[in-house]
Amino acid sequence: MYDDAFASWSSVVDCPERYKGRISREQVATLVIKNVTETDAGNYSCEISVNVGNPKIAYISLTVNDPPTSPPMTNQSIATTTGLPQGVTTTQAPTGPDSTPAPSTGLSGGAIAGIVVGCLVFVAIVVGIIWWKKRPRVLLGMV
Repeated sequence: MYDDAFASWSSVVDCPERYKGRISREQVATLVIKNVTETDAGNYSCEISVNVGNPKIAYISLTVNDPPTSPPMTNQSIATTTGLPQGVTTTQAPTGPDSTPAPSTGLSGGAIAGIVVGCLVFVAIVVGIIWWKKRPRVLLGMV
């Protein structure tokens, strides 16, 4: 019974002329706009009308953002530097706004040396305190 009731339904995609050839309608009431540009931004609505009852309307606002752009990186150049052994070359870092060096994830040599010295001083203090508490005590006046 239901198959007969909906066998003759049809759908119409009504849209402005600038979208002709750029839209497609899918089986699940999805509207796809191909090759979206900034001029496609705006308010859209989807209306489903049946012979009985009020039409169902859905509204959506479409915002189109430009894709992020980054300036092209300059190629690295390799040049031999005078004073270096034969076969040793230097590489010039790329220049440009995105050429900042990546942050280091490890500790610097100075930081490691500071930690080692600090640990040694701590151990020396602990050993000194233990020695001070365990040393034989000579009572004054008993000699």
